[in-house]
Amino acid sequence: MKSRLTCTLAALAVCTLGLAACSSSSAPEGSGASAGSSLDGRSTTLLTNYFAQAEQGGYWDMALNDYGEEQGLDIDVQQGGPGINTVPQVASGSYDFGVAQADDIMIARAGGLPVVGLMAPIDKTLFVLMAQKSTGITSFDQIDGHEVAVRQGAPYWDYVTSEFALDDVTPITFHGSMAEFKAKPDLVQQGYATSDVFLAGENGIDINVLSVADDAGYNPYSQVLFTSEAMIEQDPELVQAVVDASIAGWESFIDDPADARKSVLSTNEDTDPEVFDASAKALGSGGWYTSPVGAMTQARWEELGAQLVGIGSVPKDFDASAVWTDEFLARE
Repeated sequence: MKSRLTCTLAALAVCTLGLAACSSSSAPEGSGASAGSSLDGRSTTLLTNYFAQAEQGGYWDMALNDYGEEQGLDIDVQQGGPGINTVPQVASGSYDFGVAQADDIMIARAGGLPVVGLMAPIDKTLFVLMAQKSTGITSFDQIDGHEVAVRQGAPYWDYVTSEFALDDVTPITFHGSMAEFKAKPDLVQQGYATSDVFLAGENGIDINVLSVADDAGYNPYSQVLFTSEAMIEQDPELVQAVVDASIAGWESFIDDPADARKSVLSTNEDTDPEVFDASAKALGSGGWYTSPVGAMTQARWEELGAQLVGIGSVPKDFDASAVWTDEFLARE
């Protein structure tokens, strides 16, 4: 049974809290669940948080290699796109599983959407701010007085402006344009430490890179697999199978990104193969992946919760333990 690589964008769902019930099944051997799958003929959906790209590589490797097939499960991986928020899509039941950043999941949970993080393949946030070297900017506290192209509502930006007391910056809409960045020498622009840093170099832009994780100390997990609380309660064996398949996909991608490359390029025809290769190489350079793949800790989630409390994104009494679970992760 093949996982389908769906190229069309998913329609944005109305943010309701219901989730259709699913029949239960058992997890793959080695997961700690009972043997004997009842998932034969079942299908499930997973929505990624942007167009298919190397930074989602493990999920696309999973799709190509049919890691749900052993359980008889068809995992339909679909790419997202601009303006598509995976969290309300999953909370409403339009999709069974989604991919998001840890802080987006936590803020949504605090806002009443019952979503839960299941596994985190990337250990640190990919976000950076890029500034042309001619600005002299080498730290976040030097951004004052500049326009900054950032995604509206990005939690990391709220944290940075608060942490570094930036009261003289002008946020502008982030278009992802290297042409605009190059044409405006004083512009500071967000990006990924992988693809966007590479693209800046390819466009002849000499930059300084400010890591949100390393230089600002704000470090939510990236590309987190999540689902709804209802799905966990009603169909834990399906959840286990998807977690196991996702981890298998990420392990394969880390070992060799070739299959994910095929999958991404066939799904997102606008992908530049050189950008994919550069991003996969950057991720493989060390320090990016969780170990073992998917692992999360309460300490990291609590640290994130405290930071989000500090900027008013979640209430002071928010329980960080409610937003994630290691129930479906293998224990050594």
